[in-house]
Amino acid sequence: MTTTDTSSRLAERYGSSRTLGPRWLLPVAFTGVVLAGLVVAVTGYLSFGSAPIEAGVTRWTIVSDTEVSVKLEVRRDDESRPGICLVRAKAQDLGEVGRIEVNIPPDTTYVDATLSTTSRAVIAEVYGCKYA
Repeated sequence: MTTTDTSSRLAERYGSSRTLGPRWLLPVAFTGVVLAGLVVAVTGYLSFGSAPIEAGVTRWTIVSDTEVSVKLEVRRDDESRPGICLVRAKAQDLGEVGRIEVNIPPDTTYVDATLSTTSRAVIAEVYGCKYA
């Protein structure tokens, strides 16, 4: 019995060995998957990453039943550009009772503002900011 005869008998008994396709297919498929993952990661970062300008309320004081004083801390990627932040006041039932657009001058980190309210507010918050 020869080797060729043995391998043909084995092929008849167990079937011939399977080929996975061309040798270049696996590296190309792997590279495609890595590139697709990179595109998803960059898109997610650009969509959900940090905003170019954002602010937070560092201090708020209820002045009266119709007025709230707030101090904002502004963080932005370009300090030389002016911005606008929308600040709102909420009542005990979380309904909005006051709203104001606060202008943020260039090169400013902290800004004070006073909101007029329709009834007593219990909290003030920044709704959002954008460059002017």
